[in-house]
Amino acid sequence: MLATAEKDLVMFTVSHVNGCPSCKRSHKAALLQYGLSEADIIAIETGDSLTNTQYDDLVYATRLLVEKRAKLSPAEYQDLVQRSIDRMQQLEIIAFIALKTIT
Repeated sequence: MLATAEKDLVMFTVSHVNGCPSCKRSHKAALLQYGLSEADIIAIETGDSLTNTQYDDLVYATRLLVEKRAKLSPAEYQDLVQRSIDRMQQLEIIAFIALKTIT
């Protein structure tokens, strides 16, 4: 299960990819409260690496799942597993993508 900060990280990333500025603002405020730096938030927006590798992998997984519409190749799936994003986390990310896409 994703931690609360990780959920907001996923939702911020989805909001960025989908181009929803008002959603980004609310999730950005939450991420700043959880201690994510402004530099890391900018890194999400620019596609650069975050300072926290776990968060960086989560952002990578979220972008990949959004862009691929959750239809990963076996190699892409294995890449996420190597990054410690297991199947349950992938399903949770997909659920948040669906939530953010329809709201």
